[in-house]
Amino acid sequence: MKKITASKVLFIKLGSSGEWKKECLLEKKNVIRFGFFEFDHELCLKGDWDFIRNYYEKEGRNKGKITMYINQLKAFYESPESILWITFADQKMWWCFASRNFEGSGKTEKFRLVQGEWSDKNINGDLLLASKLSGQLLKTQMYQSTICEVEAAEYVVRKINSEKLPEVLEVELNFEQLRISIPKLFKKLTDKDFEIFVDLIFRHMGCQRVGAIGKTQKDIDIELLMPVSGERFLVQVKSRADLRIFREYNDMFLKTDGYSKFFFVVHSPSHDLQKYISDNQNVVIWKAKELSEHCINSGLTQWLIDKVN
Repeated sequence: MKKITASKVLFIKLGSSGEWKKECLLEKKNVIRFGFFEFDHELCLKGDWDFIRNYYEKEGRNKGKITMYINQLKAFYESPESILWITFADQKMWWCFASRNFEGSGKTEKFRLVQGEWSDKNINGDLLLASKLSGQLLKTQMYQSTICEVEAAEYVVRKINSEKLPEVLEVELNFEQLRISIPKLFKKLTDKDFEIFVDLIFRHMGCQRVGAIGKTQKDIDIELLMPVSGERFLVQVKSRADLRIFREYNDMFLKTDGYSKFFFVVHSPSHDLQKYISDNQNVVIWKAKELSEHCINSGLTQWLIDKVN
């Protein structure tokens, strides 16, 4: 898909309790349904806002409420095709552009046709999951009425276009540089400190060490327990190793009962081991790249710097 532009972004609640979400997003996919059952579709289509204002005034509504209601009716019936519409459903953000074509009759049937159809994906085809959206945008869905302008309009367009803020790009660039630089420090660790470092990573993952670090048991550096699942892991830590050494330990693991996974951790593998990828999902090899990412994610970067400095 091409990148989108929008003159404004409007949020619409599809039914007071979201009862029209399925109809608009999944069944028809090409309509926006609207309420305000006090007025006929034909009356709104003509834009007889004075009649509607008088109706509300006779009901005794205050001026602020009347203006809000009429602005929402105008937004639905008069907004240009350049306006982007969004809503939220199934823990995702959905979006569309509406045409100037309408369908409906009477007080209950009010539809505006969509250009194409509603989408819950960005232009690259990735889902616009609520868990990956900012709280500033998500608070919009708490709006108590029907239509409102979205304050985080630029953010919405960026998300749909899969564009990142310049500040985010800067951080990601620095993060990548950090990930590349960290392996240089692994080589400065003693074998003992490297084992401690690996143990700290597993602790951050929620694992508990069953035995002491080091050669307390034959052919085992670290034995771990995952308390939540009850799984047991074996970990072999090597500063340097080649494919032959890995295969020796891998064969031992395959002959050992009671363990669900074997981790072989090495920061400086030989060329043949560096290229090797295990075809057994229960055998995991961590090399410099994986170790660097776990170091950052576990908050161990400063610990590593202090150890080697």
